[in-house]
Amino acid sequence: MCGLQPVERASQHLYLRASGSHHHVFELLKGSAGLHQVSFQLNDDEDIECCADILEMQGIRITLGPEKEVEPGIGWTLRFLDPEGNSIELVSGVEELRSGYETKAINPSSLNHVVLYAGDLRKEQSFYEHVLGMRVTDTVPHLITFLRCNQNHHSFGFIALPRRGLQHAAFDLPSRAELSDLMVHMGDAGIRRVDGPGRHGPGHMLFTYFEDVEKNLLEWNTEIQQIDEATHQPSAWDPEPALNLWRAPGHMGPPRGFRWLLRTPSNFEAVEIPLSDPDQA
Repeated sequence: MCGLQPVERASQHLYLRASGSHHHVFELLKGSAGLHQVSFQLNDDEDIECCADILEMQGIRITLGPEKEVEPGIGWTLRFLDPEGNSIELVSGVEELRSGYETKAINPSSLNHVVLYAGDLRKEQSFYEHVLGMRVTDTVPHLITFLRCNQNHHSFGFIALPRRGLQHAAFDLPSRAELSDLMVHMGDAGIRRVDGPGRHGPGHMLFTYFEDVEKNLLEWNTEIQQIDEATHQPSAWDPEPALNLWRAPGHMGPPRGFRWLLRTPSNFEAVEIPLSDPDQA
């Protein structure tokens, strides 16, 4: 339904790929609700040992590894816990797949980013900046932090709410045409749309959100901003344009009700049929 396709199965695990070359971008674990782990890929196997040394010097408990071939399609794995107990995985030697993806109605190319909840936003941000070397791209002060580890506007982020786990996972689509096709496909299938279409302020990407069958929030986006490290300066956004520029004051946004259809003809009586607003992501 979402365009991800099985690439490996184990007794309790299902590994799913997108249309890109990564062996898998998503993993489902049978009988386990909630977030299991978030993975980041390193360039070289030697980086795994270096990261293990850094974590140990910082007094951070390593929960697995460095160990080889823990998962299908992965060379080396290193796992540890962040300050709020989220399991973070660093991997290297990821197998590249050049064929086998069957084109469907929806064809996500990659996992673009993951956003988690944070009880202590400042503490989590500091950990990922100073221990893992991520950079803050933009913020919604006291609410959201967007972090990058490459040119992508954000590969990771946090929303300040007193709970743990996944807020949403986002997948790349090649263009706005595919995003439009996805919304038609998901709508016709009766999948619940939570928000969008719209354009986020931070990252400037077009987006839409749907829920999966277990109410995990999934985003599909396209046209995400790529960062120039030499010139970029983080911006502090107000919440409304950050979440959706189209709904911000001064921008054209989705109309509320049908009153907009009845403004021009003077002989029509204005009648409003309210439409329920989608939940915010």
